[in-house]
Formats: sequence, C-alpha cells, structure tokens
Amino acid sequence: MRNKCGYPKYTIAFLILFFCLVGEAYPTSSDIEIITSDPGRAAVVGKNYTYSPNIVGSVTEEGEVTWYLVRGPKGLYIDSRNGKVFWLPNKEQIGDHYITIKVIIDDGDRELVESQYWTIIVHAASKDEEKGGCFLLSL
Repeated sequence: MRNKCGYPKYTIAFLILFFCLVGEAYPTSSDIEIITSDPGRAAVVGKNYTYSPNIVGSVTEEGEVTWYLVRGPKGLYIDSRNGKVFWLPNKEQIGDHYITIKVIIDDGDRELVESQYWTIIVHAASKDEEKGGCFLLSL
C-alpha cells in the first residue's frame, strides 16, 4: 500500500524512528554534562591560582580532548591537554575577572563541546599572607 506521494505507507514512520534512534546513539553536548567540577572563585595578589577541571570519565575514553581559554585576564592560561588553568594575579588585577574555558572532545564522528563560565575575585594580600602566616579569606 502506498501513500499519495507514491512511497510505501510506513516510510515516514520508519524515518522518524531511525532519526530518534540515531539521536539517542549520538548525544549532543546539551544532552550530557561534560565538565563536572566547580572552579575556585577567589584569588590573592602574588599567589598562584590554579583550577583543574574534571570531565565525565566515559567521555574522555571516546576521543581526543582539547581545552581552550575563551576569555580571561592577562596572564591567565590553560593547558590544552588537561585543561589546568594557571594564573598569578598582580596588584593591578584586584577586582572581578570573567573566565570562560571550553573543552572539545572529538571522536572522529562527532564533537562534544562544553563551556564553563565563572568569575574570579582578586583580593590584595593581607599582612599575614605577606609574612607567610595563616589567614582566613571570607567572601
């Protein structure tokens, strides 16, 4: 039995089912959370700020992982292989800084992409910090 376009009656239903199954087999970045860690949001002048993002373990087994710094202050950089963020803020950088990093996982058939956004607030070093003593930083 054919429809009015001349195709077999169940062609459309088959195509819909096929695309639904393919969609399930190949999730997009919006279907899963790739970056699962939260970065530190405070930094101190003259002290190293680092952040090592974690990503879903099963995703890393699927393909090549590359990290990018999309937005950040002068001197902040990212290791493209493991995503580790490094920064040594100076006194001219006291205040708020907006950061965006992106990870792309490419398995040859598709790319999974996710970005992470956060703000780092840089504070001046306290007298105790300058002397190497203990301190409490509160936000």
